[in-house]
Amino acid sequence: MLTNHLGCDSLVITTVTYTGLDFEASTKGALCFDGDDGFIQLDTVLTPFLPVELVLENHPVQFYAGTPLVWDNLSAGTYSLLATNSKGCTVARAVHVDEGAPLQLAFDQASVTIHLGDSVWVEPISDFQIATAEWLPTDGLQCPGCPATFFAPLKTARYTLTASDPNGCSTNASVVLEVEQDVRVYVPNAIHLGSNSPNANLVISTGPEVEQVRSFQMFDRWGNKIFEQKDVSPNAIITWDGTFRGKLLGPGVIIWFCEIKTIDGQVLNLSGDITVLR
Repeated sequence: MLTNHLGCDSLVITTVTYTGLDFEASTKGALCFDGDDGFIQLDTVLTPFLPVELVLENHPVQFYAGTPLVWDNLSAGTYSLLATNSKGCTVARAVHVDEGAPLQLAFDQASVTIHLGDSVWVEPISDFQIATAEWLPTDGLQCPGCPATFFAPLKTARYTLTASDPNGCSTNASVVLEVEQDVRVYVPNAIHLGSNSPNANLVISTGPEVEQVRSFQMFDRWGNKIFEQKDVSPNAIITWDGTFRGKLLGPGVIIWFCEIKTIDGQVLNLSGDITVLR
């Protein structure tokens, strides 16, 4: 208010307006757990003083002049976003990018025991729809690209299944297949020659781990070779008629030896005895 010496006065009013600086950022969380495909988007900055400098921690500076800004390829976490307009006014916001939900994949047992030559069905437990699957290693698997499959490994190994959901998110779990390596070969300990009973035939019974009986030999107690047959198929009847030198063998004990080859390439020599009955 101004007044001169004559008493005249005048009033001047000045209005100062606060223009402000503000913004709101939208986010999209990472699609997968531990993913880095989240983003922050800034559509509008409330200020008449453009351009506005935007600094997201650990990222290059961007400038807003009316066009939306995007920071992509972000992992989950809370970020500090700082805005500074052309007059030097600043405002900061904490912006959170959500984490993708973790996928759960497991097996009923940490390890499964089977015998060499046998197979076992292994199936995972998951809380998501398995879209793709990959087993490593692939040795001994019926279907390396199936979530569940039959296993018939030749040796103990750890198998890892990597599974993905329809969004491409993936996780993995492992199971150990323990393979028992002992070889199952069964030769009768008694045979009843000249009878019509099942014990009249000599059969070498084996487990599936036996690929071939290379040879089967029988000797009497004096060391005479009574019989020999080579390349015998597992679980086949030995074609021995019970004779030695044209005569039916009498009661007693004979010794047998056999050489076998297993499906994993081992060559083993086994022996035992058979009681001959009449």
